[in-house]
Amino acid sequence: MLRKTLSFVLVLALALSLVGCGGAASSSTPASISTTSTNSASGNVDGSDAEPVTLHVLANSTALPENMFDFLVEGYMEHFPNVTVELEVVSQNDFLAKFSSLMAAEQIPDIIYGGAPVEYIEGGKVQELSEFVKTSALDQDCTVEESVIDGSLDACRSMGGLWSVPQNPGFAGIVINETMFEEHGWKIPDTWEELLAVSEEIIADGITPISYAALNNETRVEMCIMESLCYTNGGKDFMDARDNLDPEAWNSEAQVESFRMLKELVDRGIIDKKGLSMDATQSQVAFLQGQYAMCASGYWFESEMQDQIGDLKLGYMAFPANKGDDKTKEVNTWYNAWSAMKSGDEAREAAALDFLRWIVSYEFQKAYVTDGGSTTSSNRKVMEEMAKDTTLSYFSQQVASTLADPNLTAYDSKYTTWYAQSFRVPEYTSIIYNVIAGDYTPEEAGEACAALAQKILDDDSIMKFTK
Repeated sequence: MLRKTLSFVLVLALALSLVGCGGAASSSTPASISTTSTNSASGNVDGSDAEPVTLHVLANSTALPENMFDFLVEGYMEHFPNVTVELEVVSQNDFLAKFSSLMAAEQIPDIIYGGAPVEYIEGGKVQELSEFVKTSALDQDCTVEESVIDGSLDACRSMGGLWSVPQNPGFAGIVINETMFEEHGWKIPDTWEELLAVSEEIIADGITPISYAALNNETRVEMCIMESLCYTNGGKDFMDARDNLDPEAWNSEAQVESFRMLKELVDRGIIDKKGLSMDATQSQVAFLQGQYAMCASGYWFESEMQDQIGDLKLGYMAFPANKGDDKTKEVNTWYNAWSAMKSGDEAREAAALDFLRWIVSYEFQKAYVTDGGSTTSSNRKVMEEMAKDTTLSYFSQQVASTLADPNLTAYDSKYTTWYAQSFRVPEYTSIIYNVIAGDYTPEEAGEACAALAQKILDDDSIMKFTK
C-alpha cells in the first residue's frame, strides 16, 4: 500500500516504554494524534459520499510497536477517508484509570485496546460482535470469522457474547531440539502414544525428555502441558465449565484423568522433579545445554534465548496430548484484543466496527509481522505465509505452522485471568506441582481443585465471570 502524506496534529507527547507484543522498546511515541485524510477511498467505503465521522481510539503503550501506531491510523483512514481518527496512547499502568475517567465523564472512546472490562459489558456499553464477524472481511473474499485463526474468536467470548476481535495470539507449547532429534534418529511425536514411545528412546540415551519451570510460581506446566491434557480428556464444554468454576467439572473424570496423565509423565521419567526448583531461564538453559530434548515454553523462546541458541535447530509444536490416531491438537492461547464501545452515535459505532475490520485485515496483520516485528498474527493467511517464508528463522516458521495447522484447536482458558490470584497463583499451580512431587494422588488433586472452585464461588468479594 502506498503511504500517503498526512497532516498530523500533535496534541500530547509522552515517553513510553514498549513491552511485549512483539515490539522492541522505544524512546517515545505520540500519546495523542489527530489525523485527517482527504484521499479517495481504497477500501469498501466511498468516502466522497460518506458522512464525516470522528473516531476516538484509546490504547495502551504495549498495544503495538511504536512504528505501528501511525500505520494503524493511516491505513484505516486510507480505506475509510471520511473518518478522522483521534488516537490516544497512555502507559499500561495508567490505561484503566484513563478509560474509567472517560467513561465516568461520558466521553466514551469508540475503540479500546485490551478487551472491555466486564462491568461495561454488563452495563450495555460494549458492542456485541457475533453478527459483525459474519460480515465481509476488509480485503479477503471471506467473512471476518473465516479470515482469523480457528479458536481465536472463542478466546474473545465471555458473559454470553463476543466482545472483541483478536490482534495476535500468545501461546504455549513445546520447543524441540531438532538437532538432537536428527542426530539420534528420534521421531518428533504427533500423538500421546508417540510421545511416550520416543521418550523411552530419549531416556535410553541418557537424556530427560522435557524440561519445565516451577520455581517462583512459574506456570509452564499449566500453560504448556496441563491445558492440552485437560482439553484432550474433556473437550470444549468441559473447559468452559472449568472457566465457570463448576466444582463438578474441576473434580470430574476428565480433570482427574488429566492429572493421571501428568503423573504418568513423572512416573516414566519424561519430566523430572528438578523442574520444581528451576525458574524459566534455568529450565531453558538446561534444555539448550542438551540436558533435555524438549522444553515446555512458548512462542517467545527464541527472542528470550537468542544469544544462547547458537547453531541449534529448534522446532515448535503443541503438546501432543491427543490419543490414538487423532491428529487434532490443542494449544493454550491468549489474545491481545480490541473492543468497540457503544457511543449512542450510529455513524461512530459503524466506523468503530470498520476499525475492528481493519485490525484483523490481511493488510494490517501483514504489516504487523513484517514491519512491527510480531512473531504471530490472528490472520490465518498471514500465518500460512509465515510458515513458508524462508527469510524467517526456522523456529518462527515452526511457530507459524503450528498456528496455521487446520488440525489445531486454539483454546483460551479464562480462569487464568479471571481468577489469577486464586487459581493461577499459587493455589492451582501448587496442586499441579504436588502431583509432580508425589504429594497428591490424581484423585486428591481433583478434590483440591473442586474445593478451590467452591471457595471462590462462596467469596462474595470476588467478581464472578461466565463463559
